Amino acid sequence: MSYCINPKCICRQNPDNLAHCQSCGTPLLINNRYRLIKPLRELDEFCPTEVFEVEDGGKLKVMKVLKRPKWSQMFQREARVLQQLKHPGIPQVELDGYFILKIAEIPKELHCVVMEKIEGHNLEQWVEKYGRISQKIALDWLKQLTKILQIIHEKDLFHRDLKPSNIMVRCPLASLEGGSELVLIDFGTVREVTGTYMAKVGSHQQITGIVSPGYTPPEQAGGKAVPQSDFFALGRTFVHLLTEKHPVELPENPETGELIWRDCAPHISSHLADLIDELMATFPGKRPATAQLILDRLEMVKNNRGGWIKPPRWLAAVILILIGTTGLWGVRVALATYYYNRGLENHLASQSDQAEADYKQALKYNPNSAKVYNALGFLCQNRQDWDCARTQYEKALTLQPNLAIAQFNLGTLCEDRQNWECARNAYQKASENGLPAADNNLARLYILEGQYETAIQLLSQSLKHANDNNKKYAILKNLGWALFGQKRYQQAGEKLQEAIRLDKHRASAYCLLAQVLEDQNQWKAALVEWQNCLRYASIFNLDEAIWIDMARARLNSAAEEK
Repeated sequence: MSYCINPKCICRQNPDNLAHCQSCGTPLLINNRYRLIKPLRELDEFCPTEVFEVEDGGKLKVMKVLKRPKWSQMFQREARVLQQLKHPGIPQVELDGYFILKIAEIPKELHCVVMEKIEGHNLEQWVEKYGRISQKIALDWLKQLTKILQIIHEKDLFHRDLKPSNIMVRCPLASLEGGSELVLIDFGTVREVTGTYMAKVGSHQQITGIVSPGYTPPEQAGGKAVPQSDFFALGRTFVHLLTEKHPVELPENPETGELIWRDCAPHISSHLADLIDELMATFPGKRPATAQLILDRLEMVKNNRGGWIKPPRWLAAVILILIGTTGLWGVRVALATYYYNRGLENHLASQSDQAEADYKQALKYNPNSAKVYNALGFLCQNRQDWDCARTQYEKALTLQPNLAIAQFNLGTLCEDRQNWECARNAYQKASENGLPAADNNLARLYILEGQYETAIQLLSQSLKHANDNNKKYAILKNLGWALFGQKRYQQAGEKLQEAIRLDKHRASAYCLLAQVLEDQNQWKAALVEWQNCLRYASIFNLDEAIWIDMARARLNSAAEEK
């Protein structure tokens, strides 16, 4: 049996021997490659997506089909993320696995993504069939999922919809004894942790929230998700697996909002229960800051040590000797480190007041910590308290003149204030002290000053060492910009097109390409790029804010001429 991909077709089932649908005439071999075998969920005209099992040269795969173009950005993001994440616990999508299909009978295009088919049950089905999991399986699965989240978070992404139904287990029967492989699916809600995103969170701007009742943390329900939101969902998922109860079925502490669940899972140790409770902390700053910290705690739980190691008796004597010889300085440094790390957690969780209090507490114990002053400066800069930020960065650099990250942050502050000489000097020092990211920012300043050749030399060198697509995009965009400044239009266009191929959802390369095309009198092509520029540009980006006005002017002028 073959299925017709046309969602408007009145009879979508067809015999295998047909090349075209017998009802509407749509080709049954999609993209000259894929044949739809069967739907993997009920076909519903009101649902924006359909999911099919497809055959690709004898191999079975899964195809998701988007019927509503307004969700296309999220759909494209899912495909792009799955293409770049290479891990056995994440479904694989080939580079040509995303495509857009036009069918004559319907006005809207269909967006399609083809991915690896995971054989097995999701964890919600697994629990329904086999019951609650043991502590041994819980430790195995929690480690697997944490490592998957670690991969995702290291790419500056977070999932936002982790729950049992979005986790597949290969070979379900093998998992009764542990050792089976988990796969995290449904990356349609994944979000990138960009500076713009965190600025929106910090300034209380509304961001589209993804809500799965029982698994979604409070901050995400309010549109303020952070990477630690995934840890909350991870904890709630294991409550479900360990108790056989959906989190909404369990009572909550009326004062704290914490889930009351331990009496439903008497078979697990208090150490593991403590870790799961920490994952589900109501306040993001109280959850583990990184996936690595969870993995470290898991090792302690496996060794039946929980989160604390009982100190040997001789340690007290050693501490007394240290206090006698150093006058409590070693203890003060340890406390300063603790408050600095806690400040970072609160800062990342957008709890800026608590982060500030933690940083200041760290400085009380160690007033000579350059990295704490730098963190305080960044906090002030996020609040747009420019004088405070500069003061803190300068204190950091007084204590540690070669602290590259403080030099870089000072450069961004000076650039925000349009103090170009200060910014250039700061970026140069950051670059000299081993921070490659400063080279790209420095090159941009050279471009704004018209020193195009200097910028090109710096960017060409930086491109050789760029190790991820975000950095490559920024360098290629600036290379195109500098070449445009020299009126080397063909080369500029090539670099900008290369940047766009790396990321089709960032505005700058489109905005610059529109200007390149205008200078070559390619007006119609330029208008297309101005539309793309306006679609993705942000007023929070200094360059894009200018280009937004240019795009509107060009498009309004073109509309008036019609």
